[in-house]
Amino acid sequence: KTAYEIRPRDWSSDVCSSDLRVAGPRGGGRPARATGRPVIAHAGAKINLGLAITGIRPDGYHELSSLFVRLALGDDLEVAVAGEGHSDSLVVLDDPACPVEGNLVLRAAALLREWAGRPLPGLAFRLRKRIPMGGGLGGGSADGAAALAMAAAAWGLDPDAEVRLSLAVRLGADVPFFALGGPAAHVTGIGERVRPLPVPDGSPGILLVVPGGGLATPAVYRAYDALPPVGPAAARTVDELVGAWPVLDGPGLAARRSEEHTSEL
Repeated sequence: KTAYEIRPRDWSSDVCSSDLRVAGPRGGGRPARATGRPVIAHAGAKINLGLAITGIRPDGYHELSSLFVRLALGDDLEVAVAGEGHSDSLVVLDDPACPVEGNLVLRAAALLREWAGRPLPGLAFRLRKRIPMGGGLGGGSADGAAALAMAAAAWGLDPDAEVRLSLAVRLGADVPFFALGGPAAHVTGIGERVRPLPVPDGSPGILLVVPGGGLATPAVYRAYDALPPVGPAAARTVDELVGAWPVLDGPGLAARRSEEHTSEL
């Protein structure tokens, strides 16, 4: 097991804007523009303070209602322009189990290049992986959202908000939340509908305990589909949490509703 005592992130910045920095000779940096220097960003994780499955679409995707909150715990991502004739590459540090092939970082760069519709130099990414995989913390999605913003900065592109959202949706269900930034949101649909919420009162701390193994999202949804139909209790719990936001009542609302409806879920 691994335990983290963590707090919600510093809400004064988000990965789509001021988290992006061009590395200078003495560290730190300035807002990123197309230069030859590396672009760096912190990709924060998220937790779900309640999640309800509200339906299944004809294409098999599950619709949900969830309260997402971003955390200070996160991965660090760096990208530099590799130059003409180089393909995009990714080096993963600190977690040998994190795959390179199919990683959302590389998929994000490929999608943005496709949108640009013209040849662009290869990008070299370095990912320092700290977010545990397979725990529903959105690490891959956070990395993908960061890579979209970072690749745009490295290439000097400026896609508008609608384009960024459409690319984020194509990357994955949780990516729009990270791409839009902000401390918290009520997320619905398959994850593409994001209603921003303010900073939680008091910025409560969170003790995150990660067991030795993880769970793949597709496997979790398949297990859910095999269960008998459940009632609307989980959706009501999420609605109550959103309605009470930004007040978190200590062991109050979330714990009470969780205990009340555990048997139904």
